[in-house]
Formats: sequence, structure tokens, C-alpha cells
Amino acid sequence: MADATADKVLNLNGKDYEIDSLSDEAKNILGKISLVSGDKQRINFELEKISFAEAGYINALQQVIDKNEQEKAQSDNEGEDSGQAEADNG
Repeated sequence: MADATADKVLNLNGKDYEIDSLSDEAKNILGKISLVSGDKQRINFELEKISFAEAGYINALQQVIDKNEQEKAQSDNEGEDSGQAEADNG
């Protein structure tokens, strides 16, 4: 992995290189590495945001399903109670 530090030294595979002494082609490639590293950080941040949003939607879905099940259970219980009351009166 390439690691360029503030004192303009590149550490590549355990060996240090002075960036100013690199060829123009090597400096160009180093610049591209820097750009794609920044892109990778931004993409990882976006992925993290998407993962949090997904978890929120999953939680919201579970809450809605739980609420619907509770309402259905209450409705079913009320129907049974009403049927029992009619049988008692009949």
C-alpha cells in the first residue's frame, strides 16, 4: 500500500521514497491513488448512511406489523366477547 506523509515521503511496501524525486509518471499515479482513496472514503460514508436508513425502515416495518397484529387480536377478541354475550342472552 502507498502512504504519502506530510514531509513528502512516500512509503510503498515498507520502503520510503522522496516524492519530489519520483518521475512525473509516478507522481501522476500517486495523484490518482489519492483521488480514488478519497472516492472510497465518500462511498463508504454513503454506504454507512444507506445501512442506517435500511435499519430504520426495517424497524419501522416491524413496528407497523406489530401494531397491525395487536389491532387484529383486539378486534378478534371483541368479536368473541360480543358472540358470547349474544349466546348468554339467547
